[in-house]
Amino acid sequence: MGAIKTIGCLLVIGFLSGCVSIADINVSTNKIEKTWLLDYQKTEEALRTRVIDAPSLETFTQVKKALVSIDLPVTKSSLEDGEVWAQGIAPAPLSQQEWEGVAEKESPRVKELSGGLLYLKDDPSDYVLTVKITLRAIDRKTLVVIDYLLSAPKFEAYGINMPKVAPPEAVLIGSAKFWDALERKLQLVDIPKPRRANPDELGA
Repeated sequence: MGAIKTIGCLLVIGFLSGCVSIADINVSTNKIEKTWLLDYQKTEEALRTRVIDAPSLETFTQVKKALVSIDLPVTKSSLEDGEVWAQGIAPAPLSQQEWEGVAEKESPRVKELSGGLLYLKDDPSDYVLTVKITLRAIDRKTLVVIDYLLSAPKFEAYGINMPKVAPPEAVLIGSAKFWDALERKLQLVDIPKPRRANPDELGA
């Protein structure tokens, strides 16, 4: 149990007495994850998808460049499968200052949901962010979809289920940074900026 006293991921244990177990911690982290997931799903369509008015080959190239530009190195990619995977250490793609703002805003809710057991810390670097970008050709356009997953291997080894969903404010900032980075890369090759998909394109 000694390692639990120094949990340092996204969440930190604010007080740990002898009667607090890993099961107690997991109840709190599960509650936090479900709350964040619900918030994300309310704005998912606006954050997650865009259409690029260009063929998938050119879009594929610029997506990879955009990820690298926001400190998310590409780990694997397949044009045939229409997938680009990237992985980085939190708080990337957020800056440290941006993350501290998220922590300040979200910590009160985290404390409330956990009964005072947990709070957000200023250094989330024990977290690994995995991003999957899916590209789907629609005629001469490309639908681009973001998915992501957080993991904390160091603490998962102790049976602690840290949230796999990021705080909503972090998702908002991170998504905006990716789309802005992609827009800049597309402009360099004279491709229109990413735009919101219409219902027909989402169902294509």
